[in-house]
Amino acid sequence: MGILDKIAEIESEMARTQRNKATMGHLGLLKARLAKLRRELIEPKGGGGGAAGEGFDVAKTGDARIGFVGFPSVGKSTLLTNLAGVYSEVAAYEFTTLTTVPGVIRYKGARVQLLDLPGIIEGAKDGKGRGKQVIAVARTCSLIFIVLDVLKPLQHKRLIEYELEGFGIRLNKKPPNIYFKRKDKGGVNLTSTVGQSELDLDTVKSILGEYRIHNADVTLRYDASVEDLVDVIEGNRIYIPCVYVLNKIDQISIEELDIISKVPHCVPISAHHKWNFDDLLEKMWEYLSLTRIYTKPKGQLPDYKSPVVLRLEQTTVEDFCNKLHRSIMKEFKYALVWGSSVKHQPQKVGKDHVLEDEDVVQIVKKATNSGKTTLCNRLTEHFGHKSTTLSMDDFYLDNHDCRLDRVPELNCYNWENMNSVDISAMTEKLTEYVSLYENSSDVNIIFVEGILVFNYEPLLTFFNKKYFLLIDKDECRRRRSTRIYDPPDVPGYFDLVVWPEYLNIKNYVENVPEVNFIDGTNNAKSLFQKVAQDIQMLIDKCK
Repeated sequence: MGILDKIAEIESEMARTQRNKATMGHLGLLKARLAKLRRELIEPKGGGGGAAGEGFDVAKTGDARIGFVGFPSVGKSTLLTNLAGVYSEVAAYEFTTLTTVPGVIRYKGARVQLLDLPGIIEGAKDGKGRGKQVIAVARTCSLIFIVLDVLKPLQHKRLIEYELEGFGIRLNKKPPNIYFKRKDKGGVNLTSTVGQSELDLDTVKSILGEYRIHNADVTLRYDASVEDLVDVIEGNRIYIPCVYVLNKIDQISIEELDIISKVPHCVPISAHHKWNFDDLLEKMWEYLSLTRIYTKPKGQLPDYKSPVVLRLEQTTVEDFCNKLHRSIMKEFKYALVWGSSVKHQPQKVGKDHVLEDEDVVQIVKKATNSGKTTLCNRLTEHFGHKSTTLSMDDFYLDNHDCRLDRVPELNCYNWENMNSVDISAMTEKLTEYVSLYENSSDVNIIFVEGILVFNYEPLLTFFNKKYFLLIDKDECRRRRSTRIYDPPDVPGYFDLVVWPEYLNIKNYVENVPEVNFIDGTNNAKSLFQKVAQDIQMLIDKCK
């Protein structure tokens, strides 16, 4: 018996079974078996992967992707053509569109990719009419437009939802608030914070048993259904917002339009006459939940023409930096933010700060001149999860701290001496790291970087290896000129403060025992190899 026959048999048995408390366990078992069979139908066997098929696999572009899903000849192609100016063949007969047709629109600064998908038919989830390829593309979308013929909207709506549900797509829903974790022993433990109408311990055990899971912890935080538990166990469900686009409203009366407009999540339009496109685009923007962030280069006005667009749940300063370029976080010091996410304008924030729509952000990088921060970052990446970096740049005092020394000749603060850093707080943090690792059986590494760390005697007791990177004046000046500082260097600051303080620190460190002096102007790769080799030898001795 084939998979489709097995699915049909289970669906038939479910339809014959009366739904009550006595049959709930049996129905749960049938639903679990049905979910497993649908997974086998969805996921191709062998090494072929999940290719969408010729004409269906369209490269993602822009900040979000919207798929037009619907039965044949409901107006998807006309909608794409009139929204994006992309020609998608239109005709009065079914199955005009046979491949995915992409288009792109720009709305509120965001680039949104639109995909006109071939019309699906009943049974699409089981492969009919190339439905599997169509729905596979729909799973990759940020938002789905289900385009419905206004003359038969509810009938088509139910059928399309059923087809998408069968392919693991959940529309306008959030993931079930169910905790599920497999374990090696102890049986099945069920905890519920509220009363349950469908799921009891026996039902949960029977569902898990269908997946050959006999040891697990399950916590239900709301009145969950059998389908919710199966979705959590399967772990391959996609939760996508959806807008129901009721097309061809030019063919109905005002009274009929008032009635169908009460359908939740819907927007009535006429794709042919371009009616109500503004409401459709506003609804699109609302459901995409995109966040626009404007960049502000140092000493310049914000760039309001080309925002950085972030997706829902990826709106921290770190997400913003990574969207610009992955390398920025390696030299990130802090960010200045203007906008609704902060109380003060601007406000100094860290990488975990959550940004809001239309915030303005300026990134301030670390003051790396000799290459120590870059070297530390490479070493941390090389030695992996057993290594941690503590940076002096994270302990500089606030701009208005009374402990800072002033430079009278330049009317500015001195950011190069010991009084510019909360060195005692840095020492406490290092002590905290050491205490966390001291009982570990593994060899853990803490990299401490900062030009003043050897000038504070209590810190020296922590170090197994000490390196000081040397640099000449011209190279130091060149590197510093490429960095952004807050506050910025005033004219004459390098010659009067930066370089003399560097020489003072260097002279002091020359009297510190067991410091390895290495040329910071050497090739970064050779510096890394030299230090990494030394550290590896030290690790081998500790084992």
